Amino acid sequence: MNNTDVTLTVGGFIVGLGASIPATFQELTNVILSAQEQVLSSTAYEYDGKQRLSRMKTFLPTDISREIIKTDFFYADENAAVPYKTEITSRPEGAVRTIP
Repeated sequence: MNNTDVTLTVGGFIVGLGASIPATFQELTNVILSAQEQVLSSTAYEYDGKQRLSRMKTFLPTDISREIIKTDFFYADENAAVPYKTEITSRPEGAVRTIP
C-alpha cells in the first residue's frame, strides 16, 4: 500500500462521512415532523436463560397494560435453537392458534 492508496481511502471515508450527516438530518426531520405516521401497537419481547425468544406481547398504543396478542415459543429441549411449536393467543378474538 502506498501513500496514494492511503490518501484515496481517507478521502473516500471523509466524503462518505460528510454525505451521511445531511441524510441523517433529513431522516430525523421526517420522523419528528411527520403528522401522517401513527403508532399501531407496542411489542415487548421476552427471552429465556439461553437468550432464545420465549414470548412476545403486543399492546395497544393507547394502553400498554392491555395485551391484545401474546405469542409463546416452545423449544424441544435446552439445546434447541429453533422452536418446535408457537402459540398465538388473540385476546380480541379469544382464539389460540398453534403453528407446528
